[in-house]
Amino acid sequence: MPEQHRLIDIIAATITKQAKTQGASRVLSATIKIGELASVTPEVVQACFARADKPGLEDIVLHIEIVPLLGTCAKCQTTVEIDNTLCCRRCGGPYVEIGDHNTILLESCEFA
Repeated sequence: MPEQHRLIDIIAATITKQAKTQGASRVLSATIKIGELASVTPEVVQACFARADKPGLEDIVLHIEIVPLLGTCAKCQTTVEIDNTLCCRRCGGPYVEIGDHNTILLESCEFA
């Protein structure tokens, strides 16, 4: 669980920083994108965030979206969603370099 708490701290700090940048007094919601192979699930993020003692973020609504694993084809240089074949969906090339599978991104925030 320590990794999840560190992740929640980072997400909360990023949201708080955005709120200060916007001059907002309250954060209403945040949208977070998580790579499908990241080592955390939306349920874990929601649960940890709900238990975290983060002033100003107690009532925040989290919207969490799972994003597909992407890679770049060595043959045609196209970025493609990786499936179980690990081949390029565009040209059929067998060499697709897997992108960042640990993606966790704060996509947007809504402030009051």
